[in-house]
Amino acid sequence: MFPSGPLRLRAVVGQLVALAWSVVLLLRLRDWRMGTLTAVLAAMVVTEVLLGLGHARGWPVAVPPEATDGPDVMVSVFLLLAVVAGGSLMAARRRADRALTMEKAYLERLFESAPQATVLLDRAGRILRINPEFTRLFGHRPEEAIGRMLDDLVAPPELQDEARQVTAQVSSGRSVALETKRRRQDGSLVHVAIQGTPVLADGGQVAVYGLYRDITERKTAEEALHVSEEKFSKAFRSSPDLLTLSTIDAGELLEVNDTFLAVTGYTREELIGRSMDQLQLWVNPAERRQLVEQLRRRGSARNVECSFRIKGGEIRVELLSA
Repeated sequence: MFPSGPLRLRAVVGQLVALAWSVVLLLRLRDWRMGTLTAVLAAMVVTEVLLGLGHARGWPVAVPPEATDGPDVMVSVFLLLAVVAGGSLMAARRRADRALTMEKAYLERLFESAPQATVLLDRAGRILRINPEFTRLFGHRPEEAIGRMLDDLVAPPELQDEARQVTAQVSSGRSVALETKRRRQDGSLVHVAIQGTPVLADGGQVAVYGLYRDITERKTAEEALHVSEEKFSKAFRSSPDLLTLSTIDAGELLEVNDTFLAVTGYTREELIGRSMDQLQLWVNPAERRQLVEQLRRRGSARNVECSFRIKGGEIRVELLSA
């Protein structure tokens, strides 16, 4: 006989409460363990409803006497399991949320304090965010930059094609690095080293990071060095004096000027990379050793008389300075 009365009603209500709590936890946590517990409780409730319906309609339903207290015990057990499992899962979720919040805070701080001008773009090249260094380098405030196409904002007209190629490469998932020029808000150009990196999430690319480092000082120094080298090269080659560049120890010739070639009769290919001993340019090698000692001791030598041999074998006496 199916038990009825307040006891059975209390059991059904208990099951419904346990089921409702499990559903709430399942919707919040979306965990398979809560899903399994919810399914078991739902089966219990359906069973109770079917038994109650059969009893009300006079169906021949028989329940062993020892099982009449089973639903209450099982409800208590499952309700306890729901509370324990739900509490554990919610604690784990809170820990995960806390860790995610901390990670976001670290990334936020890293982005804002980065020493390079940093910009975050969508895959179309539209600016989503810039850091303070970007504003300092290019002069654009966040409200002036966000929502605009990066290439239109900082690439000068003559480098638009280059900029679009870089954007297309990074948007397709490739990292790029190059040195070029970009335009400030006031129209002036700045030498920059650019690094573009795709941002990946959930198995796909969601955004692009762009880093700009100001290399104007290095480029200016390189250009000044290049100009200086060109001036030295012109002065060296066109000097009316016989000039050579050589290593101090082995005397290997690194460069000679046109006057030296004209006087000695050698070609540049016959001299460069060979030592003075191999060429037997010094008539008395001891004179060169004395010159080297003087250079090491004093750092320079002036008007040292020496004898050297030209290609044809003729010996000439000259005053040498180093």
